[in-house]
Amino acid sequence: GAAGATVRYLGYTPGLFIVGLFGILMLSIYGNLWITGMISIIG
Repeated sequence: GAAGATVRYLGYTPGLFIVGLFGILMLSIYGNLWITGMISIIG
């Protein structure tokens, strides 16, 4: 996929770092959405 292509293109360590950073970013965005949704549902 895109992650594998990024790792192959940039080299192992920088590619892995970028993929990890992107994953953390996505998780934080989804986490914020979940928390906001739960608060609005409960409240």
